[in-house]
Amino acid sequence: MTSISGDDMLFEDDDLIFDDDESDNHFEEVTAWKILIVDDDPQVHEVTKLALARLIFQEKSVQFFSAYNTAEAISLLDTHSDFAVILLDVVMEEKDSGLHIAKYIRKDLENNMVRIVLRTGQPGEVPEEAVILNFAINDYKTKSELTRQKLFATIVSALRSYCDLLRISELYEALQLNYRELQSAKERVDRADRAKNDFLRIINHELRTPLNVIIGMAEMLTEGVYGPLNDQQHHAILDLGQSSHHFSAIINDILDFANLQSDVFRVRMAPCEVPDICHQSIRVVKQLAHRKDIEMSLDMTYTGLVEADPLRLRQILVNLLDNAVKFTPANGKVSLRVSPHQADMIAFTVGDTGIGIALDFQEQIFEPFFQIENSLTQLTDGTGLGLSLVRRMVELQGGHISVKSEPGQGSRFTVFLKRSSSPTR
Repeated sequence: MTSISGDDMLFEDDDLIFDDDESDNHFEEVTAWKILIVDDDPQVHEVTKLALARLIFQEKSVQFFSAYNTAEAISLLDTHSDFAVILLDVVMEEKDSGLHIAKYIRKDLENNMVRIVLRTGQPGEVPEEAVILNFAINDYKTKSELTRQKLFATIVSALRSYCDLLRISELYEALQLNYRELQSAKERVDRADRAKNDFLRIINHELRTPLNVIIGMAEMLTEGVYGPLNDQQHHAILDLGQSSHHFSAIINDILDFANLQSDVFRVRMAPCEVPDICHQSIRVVKQLAHRKDIEMSLDMTYTGLVEADPLRLRQILVNLLDNAVKFTPANGKVSLRVSPHQADMIAFTVGDTGIGIALDFQEQIFEPFFQIENSLTQLTDGTGLGLSLVRRMVELQGGHISVKSEPGQGSRFTVFLKRSSSPTR
């Protein structure tokens, strides 16, 4: 190609400011931006390095690499994948050598990070618009316009763009890493969910089925279906039946809790007869209360309809009554009172004369698996899921629950649900 003097190309302006330190080793190579100069004119390499030798960008100097033809350029590109900027001549051994190199960088190496500044001393050979449209270069300059200051501005702009791409690439890699971690976590959750479902299936079918057989056989034995029992046998069968019912209640709590956690638990709201549900709930726990000589009472100043799921409301009241009996000493009292509350609510209050609950524990008792030691037996009883299930079932029915209690003074749990808008039958 025709040689262009260094003065014409770079030294037209003299007021560019560089680092004042004259030492060529002020920065280590590992901290420098790599710039590749591809040009068949040695003078272009010399004046470019001279003009940019003191350039510092983001506290890093520049490190130059030189290639004088297409083969040398490709060899350096294959060796170094971290060039920040390439100053690329177009016309070398062929009139479009630089364009072939640009294509090699973007297509073959798939390097879209490096900033390519195309420089030509013969712009007529490579029209700017065609090159910009058809080749993935970042800037197009004629050598005559690249004065010292303009070269400085071009390189700084290219380095800034390269830094932006580095940050984007790092963010993308971080997002990819996070995505892979999320995918891995999701797979672990899915495996755990499948394991949980398998476990619940085993509980539901493999445990509950034989347990129901045990409960049924115990009831038939106590009723004398298979012949009379002596007192010792009768008490043993009663204990077997009681333990089986307790085991069945634990299984039901675990299944309900699992369903609540997976959002498959559903309530079926309907107008419910308050007296029917209250009498049924009392009847379930009456035998347990009788064995402890606990007096049970039912007081209903409201006998209309409540908007609730009848099965879940009965489960709520039975759970609260069962807890009241469990934590009340012999000869104590347990009560269920139903009364109107405000304009559109009904209050179901279960009270007892039991051991009570310290203020510090009155919020924790609604957390899953939290248990208070029963001082009557020095043992905890059940799974610690009962009150957690109660609160969640109450909330699913549009209500809320409160507790008032003092140690040694008993407890009162009150469930607030909406009064039904249907006419009382």
